[in-house]
Amino acid sequence: MNKAASFGETLHIDCQVYGYLEDALQVRLRNFISRVLICATRRTGSQQNAFEKSTTVFEPKQRIRQVNVDAERSKNERFEKERQALLRFGETIVVKRKRVFDNSRLEDKVAKVRQEEEERIRADVANKAARNALGERIHSRAEEI
Repeated sequence: MNKAASFGETLHIDCQVYGYLEDALQVRLRNFISRVLICATRRTGSQQNAFEKSTTVFEPKQRIRQVNVDAERSKNERFEKERQALLRFGETIVVKRKRVFDNSRLEDKVAKVRQEEEERIRADVANKAARNALGERIHSRAEEI
């Protein structure tokens, strides 16, 4: 027993306290139900969302991660567009050699992009050859066993 009850006094609890307590319990219960639902869908492999509102909980880390992924994707798209534009420009230089280009920086960029493209193609060919060679070894080892 607490001291107030031991002296015969009654405790006075305001109605707002009950309201706050009820709100907190409802939020807690909603979060619990959403977590149980998420675990159940993972366990059963179900794609059904019975409580769509409760399952769309976004955490700050998820939002930051999504923003970073979107920024990286847009950066890669811009880089690829610039690379393609430089390659097209380089092709026009090759086709129209008669023109004299004063912009040597642009020509240097084109040469660099061409070199990177050639290196990328060589690396792809080498990787495919290595995969094929390793695949044949693994296949021949499996036949020996």
